[in-house]
Amino acid sequence: MPPAPVVVAEVVRDRIQAKLRFSGALISRYEAELSAETEGRVIALASIGTRFARGDAVARLDDVLLQQILLENRAGAESRRARIKFLQNEVKRLGKLAESSNAAISLLEKTQSDLDVARSELAAAEARAAQTGEKIRRMRIAAPFDGVVSEVHTEIGEWVSAGDVIAELVNTDVLEIKTHVSPDVLPYIRIGDLIEVSTGNSAHEAELRTIVPVGDKASRLFELRLAPRESIGQPGLPVQVAVPVTAPRNSLLVPEDALVIRHDGISVFRVEENMTASRIPVKIGLSTRSGLVEINGSLEAGDRVVTRGGERLRHGAKVRMTPRGNGG
Repeated sequence: MPPAPVVVAEVVRDRIQAKLRFSGALISRYEAELSAETEGRVIALASIGTRFARGDAVARLDDVLLQQILLENRAGAESRRARIKFLQNEVKRLGKLAESSNAAISLLEKTQSDLDVARSELAAAEARAAQTGEKIRRMRIAAPFDGVVSEVHTEIGEWVSAGDVIAELVNTDVLEIKTHVSPDVLPYIRIGDLIEVSTGNSAHEAELRTIVPVGDKASRLFELRLAPRESIGQPGLPVQVAVPVTAPRNSLLVPEDALVIRHDGISVFRVEENMTASRIPVKIGLSTRSGLVEINGSLEAGDRVVTRGGERLRHGAKVRMTPRGNGG
């Protein structure tokens, strides 16, 4: 028989680690429910999907009455400033008279007392004006960070009370992955590890940012937060997180296509120096996403094993190596 054409690959030695896949989700690190800080009627409100920069107004409440109160507060403060100025002049005038008149001394003391009271009244008036100004500022609900409106909970014209949620804001630029894992994986992970995550058929890496050290009372699972190293999608995207459940070990790895499964067991065909195929029984272990399988058998790193053309080979058969795709 002529030598059988085969495609080969080398046995490699590399680190491999058993992993379990846990469901997770891509979420925003910055999400907020924007609530009214005071009561009032909504006169402006963003639409769902509108993007805002930090400090922009997402909603505004009617502040007409407060503006009028502020004018009144400022007028009261101005009146007290005028009285203080008058009393200060009186204190100066009476101070000169008091040098030669006992009656002027008594009047000076009363005027000084009135001046002190006026100053206290001015401080109170200014405080009232500042409070009203703060209430007006809080009628404007501003974005605490850059984001997009994901939900609105009221409409223009509706009355809201302090604490009512008006809208929800989500930052879509700074994202992280949230997942929950069983406690038996915790000994094999630490902050800063690169963890494999997948979205559909796409594989990515994410850095383990934090481990919440308190398990959920109901599920007994622990929360992990991971930072993707690249953009992988939008908030809400489901993610699979491959978390190690054993310590890594150095193992021999072969492509999955090298395994020959027959009724008497699993084996691979090694190409010897004399271009014959030797059937080597193996036991298989873990596999990788790149298509490699951990094996245990009489093989060494660098051995050549058949990956195509081994289905009909017999032990000791002559072979010739061909480039991949030219097995004929």
